Amino acid sequence: MKTIILFFGLCIGLSVSAQILQPAKWTEQLSKKNIKQGDVIELIFKVKLDKTWHLYGNKQTYEVGPKKTE
Repeated sequence: MKTIILFFGLCIGLSVSAQILQPAKWTEQLSKKNIKQGDVIELIFKVKLDKTWHLYGNKQTYEVGPKKTE
């Protein structure tokens, strides 16, 4: 009985870990190297997506829906 429970526990554990995908690789950087108090800087985010994945903007139109970012 313990063997059967262990077998099913391992099967469930393997199937759950198989569902984790990481199609996006994010990097971030600052527009300036030396930052002082009161400076205005830009945060720059870059993403590298797998070929079959897309990134959409957060503004939607009722006619088209969300638009792909460029």
